[in-house]
This record gives sequence, C-alpha cells and structure tokens, in this order.
Amino acid sequence: MHSRMLAPIFLGIGLIAAAPGMAEVQPAVQAAWSQITGEIDPAMVSTLTAPGVELRFVTEPSADCGTFSVRYDTATAKDQLSVASPQLRAGNTLDIAVCTLPMGADWLRARLSHGAKPVKLVSKINRANYLKDGQFYEDAAHTKPAPWTPGAADGAVVSLPGPASIGSRAALTMVTLGDTGCRGITYPADPSKRWNQNCTATEGRNSWPLPGLSKTAADLVGTDLDLVIHAGDYRYFFPQDYTREWEYWAKEFFSAAQPLLLAAPWVFVRGNHEGCPGSQNSYGQGYFQLFGDKSGQSCADIGGANGYMQPWFFDVAAAGMKPHRFVVMDLNSYTKTPDTALMADRFRTAARMTAGGPVSNWWVMHTPGVQAIYYGGKVHPADTNVRQALGEATGFHLCPDEVCRPSQFLLSHQHLFQSLTFAAADGDWEFPRMFIVGNGGVRIDSSSPAPQGDGHCTYDYDFPATAQSAAATREALVDSEMRHGLVIWTRDADTAEMPTGWTEQFL
Repeated sequence: MHSRMLAPIFLGIGLIAAAPGMAEVQPAVQAAWSQITGEIDPAMVSTLTAPGVELRFVTEPSADCGTFSVRYDTATAKDQLSVASPQLRAGNTLDIAVCTLPMGADWLRARLSHGAKPVKLVSKINRANYLKDGQFYEDAAHTKPAPWTPGAADGAVVSLPGPASIGSRAALTMVTLGDTGCRGITYPADPSKRWNQNCTATEGRNSWPLPGLSKTAADLVGTDLDLVIHAGDYRYFFPQDYTREWEYWAKEFFSAAQPLLLAAPWVFVRGNHEGCPGSQNSYGQGYFQLFGDKSGQSCADIGGANGYMQPWFFDVAAAGMKPHRFVVMDLNSYTKTPDTALMADRFRTAARMTAGGPVSNWWVMHTPGVQAIYYGGKVHPADTNVRQALGEATGFHLCPDEVCRPSQFLLSHQHLFQSLTFAAADGDWEFPRMFIVGNGGVRIDSSSPAPQGDGHCTYDYDFPATAQSAAATREALVDSEMRHGLVIWTRDADTAEMPTGWTEQFL
C-alpha cells in the first residue's frame, strides 16, 4: 500500500432610523451558509430520508431577521420570493444574531436580500497572532488587536445551494475536513510547545492553511459540489477576553472557510473543543448558537458538559444510483469522567439507524471509535463503547453481518490524515475502515500515532457479528500523512459498489 494524501472586528453598519427620502441602511452580514438537517427517530430507518437544508447567516445583534427576504430557484422556476422570512435562532452567547430559514425541498439555490438589494458579505479576517520586532500583532493575551483585512469572500453575494442541489448531477461529490482552527503562538515563540502555530503562514507544518484550502476546494469542485462534512474542532485560539468570542469564531473559521461555505450545504459535527461549560474546551455554547439542530438545542438541553446530542441520519443519492446513508454522532469526551453509559446508548441508537437502511453507510463523528494508539497510549472511552455497541450479543446478534455496522467511520481529532483498514486474507473488510481527516488547519501533531507513510498494526477487539464470535487479534493496514489537506470524495454508479461507496482524492 502506498502513502497518499492528498472573529473579527467587523465594520458594523448599525440600523439607523431612516430620514424622509433616505433608505434604511442594510445590516452587515458577516457569514452565511446552508446547513444539512436530518432525522433523529430510529423508527424511520427503513424510510429514505433526503437531507433537509436550512439557510443561516450572521448579522448584527440589533438587526431584525424578518427584514431580510429570500428569493430562490427551482428546476422549473427562477427568482421566486419565499413566503416565509428568516427567523432569529435561540442563544446570545456570541453577541450576534443568527438568522435561519428552512429551505423548500425543491430549492436549488437561494439568495438573500434586504429591501430591494442583494446582500453582500462583510467578510474580514485577521490571521496575525504575535508581537515581533516592535510591531504589534494579535498576541496571546489579546491586548494588541491587529487590523482586520478583507476575507476571501468579502463582497460576495449571499447565494447558497439548497437541498435540491444534492444529487442533481450524475455523480455525487463531497468534501471532508476537520480540526481546522489555528492555535496561535506567544512571543517570543517557544518551538518546543506543540500548540504553537503561526496563523499568518500559509505553508509548512506550523502554518494555518484553512483559508487557502477552502478557496482551492471551492474553485476546484465549483458547482459540482453536493455537500461538505466538517468532523469537528473549529476553535483552538483561546481568547482571554470572552466578550470578543464571536471575533475568534470568525477569525478561526468563518472568514477562512467562507468560500467553501458558499459552495455546498454543510454538516457540522460537534468536536471535543465544542464542549459545554465545565469542559476543558467550552466553545459549545457558540456551537449551538451557530450550528445547533433545527430544534434550537442548547448546552442545558443536552445535560451540560457530560451531555451528548442525539444521533441523526440522512441519505443521499443521484439518479440511478443506490442511496448512501450518513449517521452523524456526538460522542466525544468533554470531561475527564465522561458518561460512558450514555455514550454506549448513543452507539446503540446509531446501530439502529444503520439497520434497515441503505447497505452503503458511514458513521460520522469527531473522536475515533477505534484507533491505533490514543495520545499518550491511553484508550479513549469511545474505543471501548463502539466495540461493545457494535459487537454485543444482546440486541444485535439477530442482524446480518454487515447490516448493523457502517463500512467506514469518518473522523478527525488526531491532527493528521490516517486510515486504518481491517481486512481478511481474501480482502474482505472485517471491521469498518477508520478514516481520520484531522489535518484541515490546526498544527500537525507529530506525536500522533503511526509513522509517516504505510504500515501495519495489530488490534485486539471484540466484534462478534454473531453471538458465537469471540475476541480476535486483527492486522490493520495503516496509511498516514502528517501534512495539511482535505479530501474530495466522488460517488457514482461504479464507485457505489466499492466497500465505502466512494472514491477519495487528497488535496
């Protein structure tokens, strides 16, 4: 096997009272995206569930979402005015307004307007993060803010793809990435600190490549892109002044990812950095305000630091192609004493969402459920629970061998690219492939498991597909790349018959 790899201080324009003969000033829209939603009821597993999509955008906290309007295109009609107006999402942690509007199932693309004018993004970015040679940049204490400059999508018209765009072509195309934030560095920099990262650099292991990766992927795939999946961890830069929290969401994610956010609907997996108060990394309140599900869940709704969102699923397909299911899971350890019983229950729910659905399916989550070695040689709680949920005799021994498990886990968390394939002598897969895409932006972690390139490892796991199976030691083929990138996937009538149902290209 060969080695492969592929928030700012915006110039806010406030709402002002319009003088006679003077038009109302348009509130600044600082980010915009379309977000995939799905089904949470395991009883619906036998029903193919097309992805729902919501239009979302970030504007000033004083703005009225209802003053914006949306026009959309379908396959048979152009420039239709939506009868519904965007509504304010719950939450005020980030001191912004997040507006949302569910898109109709037949919407191909939607455009945002205010008054009679199309809305253009006010996208600004600040990648600086240190003080050097007497010149002030954004430093670790955040006491010397650097100037913000236009982002890659600054001035772009807010035009977002809808649910009807997914599967509208002969093949499906998807981008996956994870762990995209930038840690930043102190000055003078200490090279021995693995969290040091130069947010101004665009090349090298210590660089922050997300702005370039986002624009390159959007330009490369263009209008052929069906969806994007982010496997979690959007934030690494820890502000001491939390009144500026939105600025750092914009700094680390939105301004950099905005070209790709405009290209296709996204799935936003919750990572361990998006934990709730009481966690080591508590960006969860911002995550729920921005990316929470359509019910408007908050940290309190899921039980705080040890809570997990319910798994959910959706199916994608193009004409004449067998459908593929994604089961999206929130199963990360946010504290040192995670609720492993709840975690195991979530895995069982995911297994129920898999059984009875399309044969081709993936489970998508942040923390790898099976891995060669966890940081420091520890075994992550998810590692034990995934094997227990997938392999326990009670409840799942009645399932055929492949029905209750995915063909692949899509993961991040470890800051590198890595795949682990568990194959028998005849080439058949004995366990879902682990596919880790944690190299989307944060500094590549050389202490992560597995050497660069190809290798092998043995793994002891309990995966009885039937009650009669016993623990076994299996060999996994390991493919690792310790450099930044993302993965572009394609699914067509031919690749749909492959083990994962997709072919990958590394960027």
